[in-house]
Amino acid sequence: MKTLSVQEVADYFGVSRETVVQWDKEKRLVPTGRTKQGWRYYLFADVERLEVDLAGKRKS
Repeated sequence: MKTLSVQEVADYFGVSRETVVQWDKEKRLVPTGRTKQGWRYYLFADVERLEVDLAGKRKS
């Protein structure tokens, strides 16, 4: 089960870290959990689902 940090998700999509945090607030990409330091991490499968969702919205 591959996980990604906020920065890794941001790099994957080519967006800022703030955009990823905003997606969390909007419940578009909910973190799988948090580290002991409080950092969010995401399942790669969830990131792929968001990618499909975003691609569909671009076509609309």
